[in-house]
Amino acid sequence: MSEKHLTEAPWKAITVKQKLKDPGLGKALASFETCEEKDHTARLKALDTVEKHAEALKKEHKDKKEIADYLGELLKESAKSRKPLELAAKADKNGKDKEKDGKDPKGGKDGKDPKDSKEDDEEEDEETLALKKDLKNKLTSALAQVKSRAPGEPEPGEEGQPQLAFMAYLAGAHSAVIVAKKVSGGTKKLLTSIAGGATGGTYCQGECIYEKSAHTFVLDKVPGGLASKIAKALVTETGQKYKVRVRSTDGLTELDSDTDKDPDEPGAKVETPDPTKSTETPETTESESTEKTETVDLAGKWKEVKMGLYPKIKDALAGTPANRSEIVRMVGVATGFEKAGNFQGAIDTFGELEPLLSGEAPSSTDPTPSPADLAAAFKARLQGLLPEYQAALKAGGPNRDILDMAMKLAAAAAKSQDYEQANLQLDKVEAALKPAPQPETKSEPADLVALFKQRAQAFAPGFKAALLRAQSLDKPLAEEMDAFYAQMFDEAKKKDFEKALATLDILEGLVKRVPNPNIPTPPPPPGSKQPVINPEELQAEPQTPADRWNAARTPIQGKLQAEIKEIVATKDPDAGGAELELRAVLRQIGGEMDSQKKADDMLKYLQDDEIVANVCELAFDLRTPLIKVLNEIRSELAA
Repeated sequence: MSEKHLTEAPWKAITVKQKLKDPGLGKALASFETCEEKDHTARLKALDTVEKHAEALKKEHKDKKEIADYLGELLKESAKSRKPLELAAKADKNGKDKEKDGKDPKGGKDGKDPKDSKEDDEEEDEETLALKKDLKNKLTSALAQVKSRAPGEPEPGEEGQPQLAFMAYLAGAHSAVIVAKKVSGGTKKLLTSIAGGATGGTYCQGECIYEKSAHTFVLDKVPGGLASKIAKALVTETGQKYKVRVRSTDGLTELDSDTDKDPDEPGAKVETPDPTKSTETPETTESESTEKTETVDLAGKWKEVKMGLYPKIKDALAGTPANRSEIVRMVGVATGFEKAGNFQGAIDTFGELEPLLSGEAPSSTDPTPSPADLAAAFKARLQGLLPEYQAALKAGGPNRDILDMAMKLAAAAAKSQDYEQANLQLDKVEAALKPAPQPETKSEPADLVALFKQRAQAFAPGFKAALLRAQSLDKPLAEEMDAFYAQMFDEAKKKDFEKALATLDILEGLVKRVPNPNIPTPPPPPGSKQPVINPEELQAEPQTPADRWNAARTPIQGKLQAEIKEIVATKDPDAGGAELELRAVLRQIGGEMDSQKKADDMLKYLQDDEIVANVCELAFDLRTPLIKVLNEIRSELAA
C-alpha cells in the first residue's frame, strides 16, 4: 500500500511552492514517519493528529486546487492505513499476556542475556535517538560538516578533522541513507524505517567525504545505481538536492548522480557494451533519412516565411500600433521555437502573427496564450541560447558583463511572468553574442566623450535617489547597481566610452526595477549647480595584484561575517549547518593570491561551488566583484 502522501518531504515541497504557513501538519507527518513500525498504537495516535490537521487545512484552502487535491489524497491514504493499524493494535493488546508467558529461560529476548539486550538498546538509543527526533536537520548539518572537512592538508596550527561515516539501505525502489560520526546496528533499524519498512534490501557503508565539488561516498565495492539511489534518498530526507559521487576505495570505480542509472527505477534501461558488436556508426535508416530531410525542408520553409514577414514587422513596429506588445511577444515565441529546432511551431506562430500586422483581429477566439505557453516558448529560446552564452562567459571577452547582466534581467523578468521584457533581454544576449560589426566610419571620440558626460550628468541625481531607495528596500539590487555604477566610470577612465554608454543602458534598466514608494524626488533648488562628473578624476587602483585582490575581497569578508552573526543570532536549528557553510567560504577566499594557478582555482571555485551560488542568490553577490578583479590581475601574477 502506497503511503507517499503520509510523509513529510512532499508536503514540505507543497508548502514552499504555495508559500503556505503550516500550523502543524508537517510535524505530525514527521511524527508518524518516525514511529516504530511495530508500535501500532503510537502510529494510530499519530495518524489521528495528521488527519486533524489535514482536514482543517483542506477546509481553509478549499479554493486552492493543488493544496485541496493533495490533502484529499492524503486523507484517502490515511483512511486506507487506519484499518490494518487498528486490527494490529487490537492484536497487540490481546497478545500481551501470551508474550509474557513466552519468555526464554534466561529472561531475555531471543535467547540473549538481559544485560546484553540492554547494552544493544542503549547503543541504538545513543546512535539513533537524535536522528529519529529530527532527521532532516541532523542530516543536513552532517552534510555541511562533510563539506567543511574536505580532505587535504590542515592549515598550520590546526588538526585535521576525521571524516564522517555513512550507511545506506537499498531495497529495490526504496532507499535510505544516513551520514553521521558513527554508524552501527541501531542505524540499520532507522534506515529500514526511513525506507518505509521495505524488506529484503541490502546495506552498504563507508566514508562520506567532499571531493570534486560533490559529496562523495567511498566504499570497497560499488553496486550499480548507488549514486542515483543516494541522491534520491537525500532529496526525500532533507528536501534539498545534492550532487553525489560514489567511488571505490581503490579509485577504479566511480559514479555520479548525473549519469548513474538506477536499475530499479521504472522504465530504466542499463545497457552493457557488447564487445562483439562493431563500434562504427550504423548506417542511417530510411526513416531516419526521411526525418532529417523533413527537418531540413522545414528549416528552409521557415527561412522563407521569416524573410518574407520581417519587413512587414519592421514597418508595423516603426509606428505605434495598439497591438505592439502582442506583435513583440509573438516574434519572441517564434524565435524561441526556432532556437529549439521546432521550425513548424515557428511557422505556425508567424501565420497567426501576419493578420496582426495589418490591424486584423487574430483568428483565434482566445489570442492571449496561457502563462504556461509563454513560459514554454521562453524556456525553449533560452535553452537554445545557453550553450553559446556559457561558452562566451567562459571565454571572457569585452561583452562578458553585458551578457551576464542581460541574462540575469531576462531570468528576473521571466520569474515575474513579464515575457515581453524577458524576450527583449534575450535579444540583447543574442546581439552581444554576435561579433561586433566593423563599420567603415566611426564616431569621433570627442563626440562619445560629450555624449557620455551629458548622459551621465543627467542620470546621476535620479540614480542616487534610486540607490537610496534600493538600499532600504532591495539590498541585493542596490549592490548590483553600485557595482555597475563603479564599472561605468572605470570604463570611462580607460577612455572606452562605448562600453561606458552600454553599461549606462544597463544601469537605466536597473533603476526601473527599484521599488517606488510613490514619494516624488524633490527637484534641485533653483539656481543650484548639478555635480559635474569627470571620468578622469577617479581614485587610482591599488598598484600590486595582491593589493587589488585584497581590496575587492575585504568588503566581501565583512559581509560574510555579518551574515554569520545574523544567522547565529536566530538560534534556528539549521543555524549550525549554515554557519559552517559560510565559514567554509571565508576559508576558501582567505588565502594568498600570488600565482595564476591560484587565480584559476579561485575562479573555478566561485563559478562552480553550490554554497557560493546560494550566498549569491539569498544574501549578496560575492561572485561578480571577485571574478572581475581575478580576470584583471591574472595575467600580472606569476605563472
